[in-house]
Amino acid sequence: MKENKILTDRQTDRQTDRVVFFDWLRIIATLAVVVIHCCSKESLEVASYEWNTVHFYNCLSQWAVPAFVMISGALFLGREITLSKLFKKSIFRIGTAFLFWSVLYACWRFFVTHEKNSIREMVLSIIKGHYHMWFLFLIVGLYLVVPLLNKIVENQKLAVYFVVLAFLFAFLFPQIINVVGLKFEGPASILNEFISKFRVEMVLGYAGYFVLGYLLAQVRINKRAEALIYVLGVGGLAVTFFASAWMAKRQGSTELFSDELTVNVLMMTIAIFVFAKQHMNKPLKSEKATRVLSYISKCTFGVYLVHPLLIDCLKRFVGITNLSFNPIISIPILALIVFIGSMGISAILNKIPFVKKWFV
Repeated sequence: MKENKILTDRQTDRQTDRVVFFDWLRIIATLAVVVIHCCSKESLEVASYEWNTVHFYNCLSQWAVPAFVMISGALFLGREITLSKLFKKSIFRIGTAFLFWSVLYACWRFFVTHEKNSIREMVLSIIKGHYHMWFLFLIVGLYLVVPLLNKIVENQKLAVYFVVLAFLFAFLFPQIINVVGLKFEGPASILNEFISKFRVEMVLGYAGYFVLGYLLAQVRINKRAEALIYVLGVGGLAVTFFASAWMAKRQGSTELFSDELTVNVLMMTIAIFVFAKQHMNKPLKSEKATRVLSYISKCTFGVYLVHPLLIDCLKRFVGITNLSFNPIISIPILALIVFIGSMGISAILNKIPFVKKWFV
């Protein structure tokens, strides 16, 4: 299936035949990632006003990375793509971008911040990548199985079956086991051992998001289903905020209810994706506006790669953090400054042909 037939009911820009809502969603998701990385809780007392404010913004943005994965699934699946093209164009480009930025961040941490004190630490830092670069490993892993997943999505019923299995074994069962384990460690251990015996690794991790993005881009969603999705999305946000805050007080960790592979974050992500598809997919009024939107969307990868550097620079050299003043205001302002600055840097880098081709 060619890219220009990816949606059965979509509205695309008639001049470029782009899926408009993918561009909007990619831009907003990138801003949400910036917000997450502006939400440091370091040295904050759990349940304090500042902690709760930072925590709220963080929870509000947890859908961002899963949304990126869903966009990638919608774009890559259902298309004829050769292994040669997959490796030479997509995977190799991710690899070159990772190497360039990983070296840059390692040098920054060695020469500027002095977080790394030896050549060995610097080399290990290059291999592991900066904290936000785990996404590049994730997306390469998904690209590697695209030819296999393509065979699955050829049959819509089989694709739905895959997503159902992913929901059960990657989201629902693990979260139930973890919640039960809070009170009853023995039964939780037995449940975990039982579920793990099924060995359904193929549907674990982010593959469910990947296939789900393809399916949601294909299907028609009626008003009743759309309303239900939004209700579940709001419920997911409520669970993410309140349950993870409760966990932080109890165990000092929020992961049980704020991790991307939880049912509540899944509900949030689906709601955002569906809203974008249903309400942000209208063709733009002019060719110029279309080109601008497309260009900003293309620059988001560079924004993702460079934004932690700007956050660190603002903190170290300007003294601006998410607590510079009232966090209700300081977090969105900081995120916008970082996003706009990163977009400017990405736009400049995208003007350099060699850099644009391999690094951003």
